[in-house]
Amino acid sequence: MEILNLIIELIVYGLMLYFIFNLFKVDYYNPVVAGFTKIISPILSFLSFFPNKLVSIIFVAIAFKFLLYGYYDSSRFSYIILALVAGLDVVRLFFNLILFIVIGGVILSWVAPGSEHPINKLIEEISFKVLMPIRRFIPSMGGLDISPIFVLIFLQQLDYFFYAIRMSLL
Repeated sequence: MEILNLIIELIVYGLMLYFIFNLFKVDYYNPVVAGFTKIISPILSFLSFFPNKLVSIIFVAIAFKFLLYGYYDSSRFSYIILALVAGLDVVRLFFNLILFIVIGGVILSWVAPGSEHPINKLIEEISFKVLMPIRRFIPSMGGLDISPIFVLIFLQQLDYFFYAIRMSLL
């Protein structure tokens, strides 16, 4: 059963990465994005009920989490609570993935600026699009960009907020 749990978690992570790629409209000619599209598209075409692609991705991710929780905890909690917890976990996963992408973008800007590797380009592209709204209000200070600090604090606070809601349901 641990193998099934691992497979479902990997599918949910893949769906959320695909959601991030679609949300931020990354370069679809990037080999990493093209590979994710080839892997995730059959799952979405088979399980998609909504005309909007972003809503379909979120719905399928929540459905997979719900199936996982329903298998383990259906006797202790109602299905409505399990569906809410699954939705909150998917939202928390989204914020955590964005957090790690921003951290990766900051590290890559120090270690390998201007790298041509597809993963590096993808991380830098997403982190640039996440940081751009903050950079409009907070300019760099003498060549030091402090906007990632504000984004990381904001994402951590959002994660804690949704975690508190999740724990209040259980």
